[in-house]
Amino acid sequence: MLSRLPLVGSLIAAVLIGLPGASAQTYPDKNIRIIVPQGAGGMADMIGRYLANGILKDTGQTAVVENRAGGGTMIGSDIVAKSASDGYNILLGTVSLTIVPAIDGTVPFNPQTDLVPVSRIAEMPSVLLVHKSVPATTLQELVDYAKKNPGKLSYASQGIGTTGHMAGELFKQVAGIDLTHVPYRGSAPAAQDLIAGHVHILFDALPLAVSNLKNDSVRALAIASTKRSDALPNVPTTTEAGFPAIQIAAWFGLFAPKDTPQPIINTLYGFVTKTFNAPDVRDKLSTQGADLPLTEPAAFKEFMVKDTERWRGVAEAGKIKGQAQ
Repeated sequence: MLSRLPLVGSLIAAVLIGLPGASAQTYPDKNIRIIVPQGAGGMADMIGRYLANGILKDTGQTAVVENRAGGGTMIGSDIVAKSASDGYNILLGTVSLTIVPAIDGTVPFNPQTDLVPVSRIAEMPSVLLVHKSVPATTLQELVDYAKKNPGKLSYASQGIGTTGHMAGELFKQVAGIDLTHVPYRGSAPAAQDLIAGHVHILFDALPLAVSNLKNDSVRALAIASTKRSDALPNVPTTTEAGFPAIQIAAWFGLFAPKDTPQPIINTLYGFVTKTFNAPDVRDKLSTQGADLPLTEPAAFKEFMVKDTERWRGVAEAGKIKGQAQ
């Protein structure tokens, strides 16, 4: 009887090795794939590559960034949502995860239940830009003019379901004004038509806004945030301008598939804090206009719930439906 004990012990050990908790103890022991649901060269791609470098430095394991753009970031996000819950396929998600499901009924997964929030890594506030032909130098003057001229002003966006689209809709609802939405395919054509005067208003991400303001035909009226930016120190916040409900930021965060073991989530969060607390990384992202909240998993989950509720409310009030671009 005693001679059988080592065999039983070996069998138990073999079973334990196959359990999620046991695999989490050795994680990562192979390459990690970071899905970025946008094209190369943007902020999401930059953050993903910083994280990949951080994982390599910390563990010696390679993390590969894979750009899978399309569907308002839903194509790449869906890949991770339907991946194994082992931490080897992770998502560098964006604010689209809380916006797109509110307007697009064809999204093939539920960000609230099919993904596990790890950390909200970075965010960039939007800047309200206007063409010089608009007779307003403050946000209140813009609102007053729009009320006196309902439907006369148009606002550009980077596409249906983008931050710029929903920012414009939020602005309309909060201020009680009538604006015409003109969607484009991306930031560049929207900005070009603003500069040319074909549209009047654009909510643009901070670094892009700074670049567009180099053109004399564009001016900034407000930053949709609670604090001013060092990049545009003379531009007041929407709070200072009397519209504190207009808070819009493009955020970027890390996600894993549902049912990923908590030890792996904790390890991924550790990669985030080590990578983005490094002074050189923080400085480089700050120069791009990004703040780095590095929220813990529980706080990020709570944020996701509130952000989803907010954009769903905006979509319902504005009767916004459509397929995200």
